[in-house]
Amino acid sequence: VVFTAPGIPMLFMGQEFQMDGTWHDTDGTGGTPDGRVNWAYKELYRGIFEEYCDLVALRKAMPALRTSRINVFQVDNTNKVLAYHRWDQGGGVDDAVVIANFKNATFPAHQVGLPVGGKWVCVFHGDSRLYASDFQDAEGKAVTAAAAGYNNLPFSGTFLLSPYSLQIYVPAGAWRPWLPYGDLNLDGVVDAVDLALMSGLFGELTSTELDDRWLDLDESGAVALSDVILLNLYLGDVIGGLPFRGQ
Repeated sequence: VVFTAPGIPMLFMGQEFQMDGTWHDTDGTGGTPDGRVNWAYKELYRGIFEEYCDLVALRKAMPALRTSRINVFQVDNTNKVLAYHRWDQGGGVDDAVVIANFKNATFPAHQVGLPVGGKWVCVFHGDSRLYASDFQDAEGKAVTAAAAGYNNLPFSGTFLLSPYSLQIYVPAGAWRPWLPYGDLNLDGVVDAVDLALMSGLFGELTSTELDDRWLDLDESGAVALSDVILLNLYLGDVIGGLPFRGQ
């Protein structure tokens, strides 16, 4: 939430890799508690550290997250869901909608207002198992805005919200620094075009190519026929959505 709100994000040292304990302004050499950062936690919680890095990169790359413009349009005290609109120019150019679920409950179709129509894609999902193996990985699938106003906004959509998680959505046509795995033509949408491209390319890729990791959908360490099958299952709505990667 801090990284998506107006103002300069402030982190306490060690917060980015879940360092615990009580902070002390000593170094432990005088028989007092050691207040130094335990850098071993950075490797112990490497995924959480990378999540913070991704948020830093996303904020730096998206002007909408750095401006003072914000419209907190949904404060659902019953379900403990908060949603707000961030933008610089707006009008579908650089909008972002942030949805935060502060409840230990899953909402399979939570309605949220949207400022513009068209397709919205998820550029960050805090519950991804890319960050921790015990996360639910309830992916942010693309949502097409309905022409039904909600939350005093002209459009709306229904979103899958996993417990204690935050998602960031942007219009598919807007500039964005991140795109989903499998999006080979970089249009912000994983579709049959990407499947056709992947079917023809996977056998020619090598581990030294940058795009190789974008195609490793099952995270096996190699691009193979299984990734093509996985993408086909995703497009057929047989399985849930795909993880996201940073450029």
